[in-house]
Amino acid sequence: MKRNIEKMSALVISAALLMSGCGGTATTNSSTEAPATTAAAETTASAETKEAETLAATEAAKETEAEAPEENGEVQLINATIDTSYDNVYSDADKRYLVGGYYPEIILGSYENGTFVKKDAEYPELAKAVDTYNKKTADDFKSEMESGKELAEEDDRFKETDNYGYSYSVDMDASIERSDSNIFSVSEATYSFMGGAHGNTVITGFNVDPKTGEVLKISDVVTDKDAFIDAVDKQLHEEYPDIEEGLVVDDLKTAISDMYDGKDDMNLQFYMTHDALVTVFSAYDITAYAYGPEFVSLYYTDSADFLNEKYLKTTKDYAAEIGLDAPFSFETGDGTKKSITVNYLEPIGDAEYASEYNLNMSLDGKEYTEKLESIYGMRAYILEKDGNAYIYLDMNSDNDWHITQIYDVNGSEIKKVGDFTEEAFYSVKPVDPSDFIMSSRGGLLSTYGIFRHYKMDTDGKPVPLTDAWWINNDFELTLNKPLKLSVMDELTEDCSDNGTETEIPEKTKLTLVRTDELNWVDARTPDGKIARIYVDTSDWPRKVDGIEIEDAFSGIVFAG
Repeated sequence: MKRNIEKMSALVISAALLMSGCGGTATTNSSTEAPATTAAAETTASAETKEAETLAATEAAKETEAEAPEENGEVQLINATIDTSYDNVYSDADKRYLVGGYYPEIILGSYENGTFVKKDAEYPELAKAVDTYNKKTADDFKSEMESGKELAEEDDRFKETDNYGYSYSVDMDASIERSDSNIFSVSEATYSFMGGAHGNTVITGFNVDPKTGEVLKISDVVTDKDAFIDAVDKQLHEEYPDIEEGLVVDDLKTAISDMYDGKDDMNLQFYMTHDALVTVFSAYDITAYAYGPEFVSLYYTDSADFLNEKYLKTTKDYAAEIGLDAPFSFETGDGTKKSITVNYLEPIGDAEYASEYNLNMSLDGKEYTEKLESIYGMRAYILEKDGNAYIYLDMNSDNDWHITQIYDVNGSEIKKVGDFTEEAFYSVKPVDPSDFIMSSRGGLLSTYGIFRHYKMDTDGKPVPLTDAWWINNDFELTLNKPLKLSVMDELTEDCSDNGTETEIPEKTKLTLVRTDELNWVDARTPDGKIARIYVDTSDWPRKVDGIEIEDAFSGIVFAG
């Protein structure tokens, strides 16, 4: 079976701050930067009592989960995120970029009350292993970029005026496959192009025992080498019937055994998901470029006899990213084993100027195709809750706008749940289907990024945990004249206004914090208090305290 991995599309740098709805909460996943967002979102406000009850229930559940991890024998999620750093090499002589790329950094922690709190102390040995990984990844990236620069300076194609789009790439993309108290597992795909006939993608795994900090080898996870190799060999031949024709090794089992033992510094690469141990062979590991990579997923329920039971117990519900063009194996609540592949978008017509694409997915060999317009990239996720699994596709559209498309994969074929055009993950990775962040763009008082927490409902649709949105990026406005606003000592958990009408002087800087996107925006004053700004939307221009908003404030910008 011929399989090709294409270059990963560039990541969007940004991810969410983290308070949820009205009142601070701790999230299971976020990034240390604010989420990328776009276009104004319409929201529906509910009664304050409902808001408070929702928040109280959410907080109570989280407090219960946080108490005495593992004392009851249950596996606990570990809060973590991945930030991405970008870099490039520019030639002043040629007036063009020679090399560009990015690399990941793993961070343990979560946002609490709007502030990112590192959680290294909860798993100190894991934190040490992650720190070592981050340093090595950054060093490897810098080394590759320097090599690319040296090669590019000798490449005459950079001198060609009609080849301005030509450049080298070093793109390191990482996904947290599993993050719990039994194992922390990350897959990394590194695409590099250095002027050859084609680029190449190398897929690796980073697997750590969170309690000991030990970076695991395949022999730490497997208890019976021979049984494991037999299972891998059998599945390779079943999934890739023509594999023997493409082998670049003399004997497949011997090659797998040598990699298992780390012979000649060739280590068998693997990562662990919620339901399976995934062994991966990049191009040239066992087959020629045109045949690789190959993936073998061994379900824990089928492979318990030769896998270390210590690493097989997982959380009940989960969310994880699915690599494009890579088969992802999972089990639904009734024990049904499934495999889904989400392919890279296939351009219709001229690939360079295409505005229409085919979305191709397959579930257990049954194909699903959908025509898309004005979509230029995507990332895929699986969310499983109470035994039901759904695919969320986060798609890049025009003007950095993202949309979400959701698919039901619980039956024998893929069924579309719906399009959600007002909220998306952007670069915030979900890990918990009961609490994840989606973002949009607000427009009540200006244009600004907004986000809030959601849960996945029984039908697979995202449901907001709160009606209020948090405003990111420390968006700041300056008063052009004195205004009478309601001033509170602090944010209220139920979004109620318990403030006192106070005149705020001219030139005061206000940092926007949260909004219901209907009537009000809360802003932090220089002395740390909260000023509620009520916006009259009955006419345009909108008004605050009877004054048109652009006369009242400096810094207002409406997109579009």
